[in-house]
Amino acid sequence: MSLVGSLEDLGLGEILQIISLSSKSGILRVKSRGREGTIVFRLGQVIQATSSTLLENIGEVLIRKGKLDLATLRSALACQESEGFQERLGSILVRRFGVPATVVEDVAREQVERVVYTLFAWVEGTFEFVLQDNVATAGTIRVDPLQFMLEQGLNPRFLMAEAKQDRRSEDVSREEEHHRVPQPPEGRIVVPAPPGHINIGEELRLEMGEELAKTGEEGYNHADRMTLLRGMLEELHNPELGCGITLLVLRFAAEFMARAVIFRVLKEEVAGLGQFGLDDRGGGADERIRSLRIPRGEPSLFSGVIEAKHPAVVRPEANEWNRYLFGRIGVDIPHEVFLGPIVSGGEVIAVLYGDNQAERRPIVGTEALEIFLSQAGLVMEKALLESKLRSVT
Repeated sequence: MSLVGSLEDLGLGEILQIISLSSKSGILRVKSRGREGTIVFRLGQVIQATSSTLLENIGEVLIRKGKLDLATLRSALACQESEGFQERLGSILVRRFGVPATVVEDVAREQVERVVYTLFAWVEGTFEFVLQDNVATAGTIRVDPLQFMLEQGLNPRFLMAEAKQDRRSEDVSREEEHHRVPQPPEGRIVVPAPPGHINIGEELRLEMGEELAKTGEEGYNHADRMTLLRGMLEELHNPELGCGITLLVLRFAAEFMARAVIFRVLKEEVAGLGQFGLDDRGGGADERIRSLRIPRGEPSLFSGVIEAKHPAVVRPEANEWNRYLFGRIGVDIPHEVFLGPIVSGGEVIAVLYGDNQAERRPIVGTEALEIFLSQAGLVMEKALLESKLRSVT
């Protein structure tokens, strides 16, 4: 049984994390723009990786590094063939030809890392993970006698962190090259990025070009919101999450807007799920929201965001279902509202609505909230995949 999906919906890093956390064995196949790659897992650890864009084999690498000569390689391959391709080339080189096991393992590890790092750049395409208990004898030696395979697997989380750091270094190098100006003879001092834990919120913030300490004219403190985002992301990714994702979303939304409502997006309708900040003098705000239903086929505030799958601050139109919506929320049609979709499996499964109508202030600085909503969708996606993985064991 296999799991299939799109790299646009679930990136390689997320897939590796799921397989690692579930300690599964099997083969992950990735396809993108005519390219093909495979990653082999044993109990959640990466033991082999191949790519159609990196065709160098273990024999070539050992020769290039001066650890092996061509005559010995040919003798080892002949030995492998005579024994019916039952043993990997690296093992034969160690057992029969005196090549140190550490040399073979180091070369294999370097090449596996190199292949996986290139696969992280494939952001579109498809993936398929096939469970397979006995991956060490998967019958691939005859097809590829010179394959790399590790005895001691690599932790996917290590590979993810290293790939992230490697991409950051490449981006810095390209940026410096683009903006290079004549330098004095002594050159330029480049301060390396500090080591530490890779936080997706921080990485996205850097990619967006935000200044952490900036407080804008709008009156909000960007640094405070990004600091809060880091804490909220840690709570979101906590496997022992104390409260539901819906409550976390509403809690974080309270930092940006005076009131908010979260809606489930069903096949035929959009249905109210939870809220904060609504007028509850009659004690029925929660009940009003839970009984709220808007047909998906009718024009409404949600039509555009469900189709676009992107957050937006919009000015609502005065149509029938919008008037119904604001009547249940208990407000005239606001000047502007925030709409943030939660996307899982490529589909919008929920929408966060928010406004500042009562306080008459604009909605600004929602970048951290948008990051959090995207991560909430990925957490839901991972939970679904983990559930499927458990069901096939």
